[in-house]
Amino acid sequence: MSAPESVQQFHRLLGSSSFLFLLFVAATAEAAEHLEKVRSWTGFSETVIVDPENLLARELKSRKLLDVAITDSQLYRLRGYKHGMAQPALLVVKSDGAMNIGGATDRPVLAEVWKNTQNQLQGGDVITKQGYATTGVLHLLGQKLSGW
Repeated sequence: MSAPESVQQFHRLLGSSSFLFLLFVAATAEAAEHLEKVRSWTGFSETVIVDPENLLARELKSRKLLDVAITDSQLYRLRGYKHGMAQPALLVVKSDGAMNIGGATDRPVLAEVWKNTQNQLQGGDVITKQGYATTGVLHLLGQKLSGW
């Protein structure tokens, strides 16, 4: 039996660069036809793996790389998430899958995570010992206004 398309796409992305950032947001659990609206609303233009069945989340959990929370309630099912809605998570791995420096967290500020990752790769200590700042509504508005 071959791997689901979402898992195959993940493997192709792993081979495409030294580092890969995957942001699991609500949009990834939605059907593909909603993707452009989400991109317009968020400004996110990078690769998105559309996985309404959350098969990639299950695969990452089975590999003990990342345990993505999946909210599954009648409310989300009525909103079109037949298999639940994957919550935001961040996974940082080398192309060989050797590390997960980022871990699951609630909407971290990506710039902080990347700075911390670079520092650790160069032998430094963890920069953000108190945890990363999270991207609430005000942070997202600031990014939109600053053009980031």
